[in-house]
Amino acid sequence: MRDFAALCSVGGGNCEQILAVAGEDAVPEQRPVIVGTFLLPDEQIDPETRSLGGRVVVLCGTDARGRDFRTEVLVFFDDEGELRAIEPVYWSGNRIATTDAETSEPSRPTCPQDDS
Repeated sequence: MRDFAALCSVGGGNCEQILAVAGEDAVPEQRPVIVGTFLLPDEQIDPETRSLGGRVVVLCGTDARGRDFRTEVLVFFDDEGELRAIEPVYWSGNRIATTDAETSEPSRPTCPQDDS
């Protein structure tokens, strides 16, 4: 059973929209492969705005429509200590925006199909 409500319950406010674009019918039949991770530090944007950091997990695979994907999912504990994932629709192809030079494009893990 595919419980998309449960999946989005651990995600952010955009999960339903990302799911609609990625497609409920496109859920991969095979588990994704974790090709790497990197740390995204907390960032104080201004005195009133803080961006929570966490661990970015980079997942690769092929969805049920036959499309290859490479998705970055940010996993972190929120202010209440609950585990969250931005965004958990792992076949979406989403990337996590970063401003830190250490997490810039060249250091991001690639999928095996990207290397061919």
